[in-house]
Amino acid sequence: MSSSLDAVEARCSSARHHIKRLFVGDETRPRQRFIPADRLRSYLTRSKVTWLLECNCPTCIKDHGLFRRGRIEFIGSIVGHENYSNTQPDPGRTALVLFALLIFIEHPLLILGFVMRRCSDHALERTPTLFSLDHLRQEYCKEYAHRVGDSQFKEFATDFAEYLPKFAIPRMDSGEYSVYGPDTILPFLKEQKIGVRGLDGEIRQEGAYGKVYSFQIYEEYRQFPHAKEYTRFARKELDSASELAFTLENKNLEQATTLQDPHIVKMIKAYKHGDTFNLIFPLAKTNLDHLLRDPTFDTSNSIHGPIESRPAWNQLLGITKALGRIGGPNGAETIFGPSEKQQFQGVHFDLKPANILVDDNGTWIISDFGQSTFRETTRSSSRVVNQGGTDAYAPPEIDNLDSRFSRRYDIWSLGCIMLEVVAFVLLGHDGLHGEGGLDHVRFTKSSWSSRKDHRFFCQESPKGKCIVKKGIVTFMNSLKELGCLRGQQKSRVFVESILELITKMLEPEAEYRIEIGDVIRRLNAAMDSAREDSQALGQMNAEHGERSIGECALKGIRIWHSRQNDWQSVSLRIFEDSDFNLRTCTVLKNNTAPSEDHLIRSSVMIIPRYAFRDKETSATALYFSHINQGGPKYPGSVFSFDKSQDAWVVQTALTGQKVEASFPLENIKYEEYTSFSGKLSRLLHTKGEKKEGYYKDLGPGTVQLWSEVSDEQEKPRKTSIVSSTGGSPRPVRMQPHQQPGYRPVPLRRVVIFVHKSRKIILVPMDRNWCEDNKRRDGEPAGFLQLIPRNPARDPSFVATTLLPLRPDDDGSFAGIPLCSAILHSIEHQNRFECVSIGVTFRTEDSRKKFSETSRGMWKEWHTQTKAAERQPGYTRVPPPVQRAPLIPLTVQNQPKPQSRIRSWNPLRTSSSNTNKSSGSTSREDAVLPAPHRGGGRGGQGGGQEGH
Repeated sequence: MSSSLDAVEARCSSARHHIKRLFVGDETRPRQRFIPADRLRSYLTRSKVTWLLECNCPTCIKDHGLFRRGRIEFIGSIVGHENYSNTQPDPGRTALVLFALLIFIEHPLLILGFVMRRCSDHALERTPTLFSLDHLRQEYCKEYAHRVGDSQFKEFATDFAEYLPKFAIPRMDSGEYSVYGPDTILPFLKEQKIGVRGLDGEIRQEGAYGKVYSFQIYEEYRQFPHAKEYTRFARKELDSASELAFTLENKNLEQATTLQDPHIVKMIKAYKHGDTFNLIFPLAKTNLDHLLRDPTFDTSNSIHGPIESRPAWNQLLGITKALGRIGGPNGAETIFGPSEKQQFQGVHFDLKPANILVDDNGTWIISDFGQSTFRETTRSSSRVVNQGGTDAYAPPEIDNLDSRFSRRYDIWSLGCIMLEVVAFVLLGHDGLHGEGGLDHVRFTKSSWSSRKDHRFFCQESPKGKCIVKKGIVTFMNSLKELGCLRGQQKSRVFVESILELITKMLEPEAEYRIEIGDVIRRLNAAMDSAREDSQALGQMNAEHGERSIGECALKGIRIWHSRQNDWQSVSLRIFEDSDFNLRTCTVLKNNTAPSEDHLIRSSVMIIPRYAFRDKETSATALYFSHINQGGPKYPGSVFSFDKSQDAWVVQTALTGQKVEASFPLENIKYEEYTSFSGKLSRLLHTKGEKKEGYYKDLGPGTVQLWSEVSDEQEKPRKTSIVSSTGGSPRPVRMQPHQQPGYRPVPLRRVVIFVHKSRKIILVPMDRNWCEDNKRRDGEPAGFLQLIPRNPARDPSFVATTLLPLRPDDDGSFAGIPLCSAILHSIEHQNRFECVSIGVTFRTEDSRKKFSETSRGMWKEWHTQTKAAERQPGYTRVPPPVQRAPLIPLTVQNQPKPQSRIRSWNPLRTSSSNTNKSSGSTSREDAVLPAPHRGGGRGGQGGGQEGH
């Protein structure tokens, strides 16, 4: 009898011993070892559970006697019903893990009380707090508590609570934020600290905050629906003191993860475990800092083959595009227009090689968003506050503690990284940490300081401007002369283009630093130029009756075309037919099917968006809009360029206004002419206060110098306009400019683009104004004025304002009509008179270059004008401004300046107008400007009433 009893007692005892052998985890960390559910399922089969429930040991007999139910009555609730698969059980319909826990603490038959009250493994995994002493006594085990008393029940509850974490393992099946108690054991295996191993053998962290571990998740619990492809993970751990840092990084990562970019780190899960905050990511092979500097990494794929074909360039382009996506669109200023989706603009603030991960496939991934800032594009400010970050790769503006930073902060950091990549590709690991490598030449100090640092910039003096360290500049120049580039023209051109781009990125003054959109296009262009095209471009030929416009010039530039909100590198051809309709043809590389768009010259204006560029706008771009309606851009007619000079080529080809030079301006101001009556009125309304002139401060802008060019179609186009003009059937009186052989003198203009108000000011070159380069007290070295040449005779000169069609819309900009005749007509009607126009260039050198170019243009114009005046019967007038039926509507719909100061002559009457004849006046004569009489109020249009 005793032997039979021992055999019966061995059922639960042997099961307990077997379960002890199911533990997994690091044996050196016994507290973190656990028993996986899949191992329990393999052992506790339906037959095994049935066998165990029929255990007749004294403990099991007493425990079963509490419930008055059959031993195997609830077998389906424990292991699942027979029609359920054991390979994928539902924890909400089984209690197998709970049964194993009760076996482990020597009370397997108490499972009946739990399943009778519908307790399952799901509750065990999700809400282990439900199994406190009081809850066990009052809910699941009240029969047992009543039988054994408080003391023995406390021992049971203590054992239950002690071993519960070993069985109640949470499943990683969601990316949502979770909170786990301090005793919870997570299903992590093979955890190792990631960092740099010091001489003492200890691994030290690399990041500014937290510790990082590599680990695996036990397969049973690895159920992330959004990260099924990953089996190895990294965990960033921050302590309770870093709760704010965790909150910020978690929020930033949620924003970054929504971009779904392969070059932006993917956050898998965020959770709190006891007092620590944790973030889970896919595990990377290494980071870029180690890849570039650690010789133990195999980099043979990075240093073989032609320089321009190295895989590093594709990865560099990838993180550049990813950074552009982090930076976000420019709100209403993006040339693609606003989006209905919620969009964000971000700044990483801690971009460095150590924060660029490299995965097993060699993909570079931007990580560590702990210092980042994201904001909605709907907020008015485009500048953000720095959260801190690594000093070595930070731009000069980091030293200004009161500064608010733009997205150009990251451009500097990316430029530093890009230079390190160039040094590595050309010289290998020695290009960085070797003697004379980049790490060596940049570890210097300012001439006035005793402190060395690894920054890429220094200050010339304690309060002086920041410059790129001279050693770095010398190092960059030396890269161009490396032996590996000799005889390799394509490689040499490619490297030079990359170094030129880096120079623009390492601009010490943030407001002049290149934008991320331009970085992407330039890098893409350099890579495309280095590739050999395998197929010829599609044919773009003129049709019958068409002629090509600017063909030779367009072939020499790289053009980017907006297609479906993406930039594509294209070739562009422009054709015009006899009715002055334009056809633009663009074709992608390796694509023989060109894309066509049609424009009517007299109805379209070009928007030189690049010229309105300020600190926070993106691409250098041109697009087209209707001359009357403004509004949406013509689809298929949005272009961008690697540099502004390329935009000039297209602008010149379409408008006939050649851009000779362009300069950014820090400030623009002008003084309008005030007539005698205006001065008298102002004196009466200001109670005796004396004011000289009327100054307007317009803010920053861009100034260009234009020369009007004509082609063989210009005269037929104007002839067509004249022939369509209504009037008397009798022959029109011939003006000097209509005589056979007459060649008009092309206009030259000073053109000012005002950024804030988005308008254009045109000042035609004339004899009655000149430049004043004299520097006065309080004026910056870059200041220059346009003033009357002889104020006593002519106190003002003529200028014209082109206004945006929708002044209240920040996305509406003044445009340039494609038809020069319409431009002349608008200039004639929107004139105002200036006493002075003052512009401030960014540097004195820019002012000098502007003056030199404008003086050369003026001399050329003056020489041509003098030669024309020597022709018999010549009276100088501007080019003809006849109106076709479409043009009056166009001109009338153009916005007019709110205040147009006109000259006032108390002796002039309507009958004394020199432009009026005694007979009927033809429509043509009515719209022609008056003959030149010295400019200013007596000049262009000086004979008309009110001028």
